[in-house]
Amino acid sequence: MYISRYKKPLVIRNPTDPRGFLITRLHCTRASQFTIINLLIDKGAEVDYFNDRSAAALIVAARFRANLEIVTLLLDRGSDINLIDDRYGTALSAAAYMGRLDIVTLLLDRGADINITGGQYGTALEAAAYGCEPEIITLLLDRGANINLIGGKYGTALGAAAWQGSLDIVTLLLDRGADINLTGDYGTALGAAAFGRKPKIIKLLLDRGADINLTGGDYGTALSAAACMGRLHSVTLLLDRGADINLTGGKYGTALGAAAFGRKPKIIKLLLDRGAHVNLTGGDYGAALGAAPYMGYLDIVILLLDQDAEW
Repeated sequence: MYISRYKKPLVIRNPTDPRGFLITRLHCTRASQFTIINLLIDKGAEVDYFNDRSAAALIVAARFRANLEIVTLLLDRGSDINLIDDRYGTALSAAAYMGRLDIVTLLLDRGADINITGGQYGTALEAAAYGCEPEIITLLLDRGANINLIGGKYGTALGAAAWQGSLDIVTLLLDRGADINLTGDYGTALGAAAFGRKPKIIKLLLDRGADINLTGGDYGTALSAAACMGRLHSVTLLLDRGADINLTGGKYGTALGAAAFGRKPKIIKLLLDRGAHVNLTGGDYGAALGAAPYMGYLDIVILLLDQDAEW
């Protein structure tokens, strides 16, 4: 059985189906969806089956424009409220990311674990921060969300908000007690803001006490993240505020190594003019000159050799 008439997918598996699963493509506001969902489950469909895109019905319903009744129906028919997928984590995280205050409230009232981690956004709070949803952030915090729980791509809710560049959300989280120096894949929230090219967030975080030289994450330091992305203004701001130009950390070693890997000649020249050591080693590629030939950047190799880089 395969119903392809409507737009949004809702995935339920029937173990007796030789194809392994049933997909109902149903617009989430259609009244007929109730009848079809109930029929499929009554015929043996597994309500929490993950399809080949790692999506279960409840998470799909929370993510797309489902009405509250559909989510309620799936829960009433036995869907696991804390089921985790690779992308959104849980239905709560999916609803938080999409700004569905009504579904978030329902899921919490039905017992969703507010601090469960999983998916690229880590927690429901981090998903709401990435989605720039202040009402949902406030609700989650009021209902007991751990503001400093680490998980997901951005490390923390503050890291997600910093990467997105929302001054209001970053300020809200700081005012509610977010640890400004916790680390994730981008290092700290400051590193996330630097990678995300958000100079206003960089300044706010520094003004609120962020450690400019704290190392962590793939890029090591905020300066290295900014250098890799080639944001001249952010690099200059960080240097002017006291960033250690020769601090090592992360897979590119130094800020100069990150700029070489990112093929950013203007940043390389600025860093060298401000005192970067051209032969300082660290990271996966050794010195800055190691990153440039690995990436095949002849112009960067020549630039570094002209600055007495040692082969």
